[in-house]
Amino acid sequence: MFLRQRAAHRHGTETGSNRKWILTDHLGSTAITANRTVSKYGELRYKAWGKIRYAWRTTPTDYRYTGQRQYDESGGDDGLYFYNARRYDPAPGRFIQMDSIVPNPGHPGA
Repeated sequence: MFLRQRAAHRHGTETGSNRKWILTDHLGSTAITANRTVSKYGELRYKAWGKIRYAWRTTPTDYRYTGQRQYDESGGDDGLYFYNARRYDPAPGRFIQMDSIVPNPGHPGA
């Protein structure tokens, strides 16, 4: 922990040589993956609304933009993110489902 935020996340086995460290950016997005010798193993960078703009090598997790899980059924880099209640599409930068609870449906900002 650094300044009350997680600085890295360990991914892999305790004793295996394939242990990786996942470093996040200021939004909690997976940014850099390092191996056990602290060499860069992979890197991801994102556009403003979550679409991957740069990928170098592989990342051993499907938790990506803002730490949310990405489901990539199409084989490309534009899979949907799962935000517990709704799925998010980074291409248009919108949720693909309506919010199930709207406190004031008649309000223009709802």
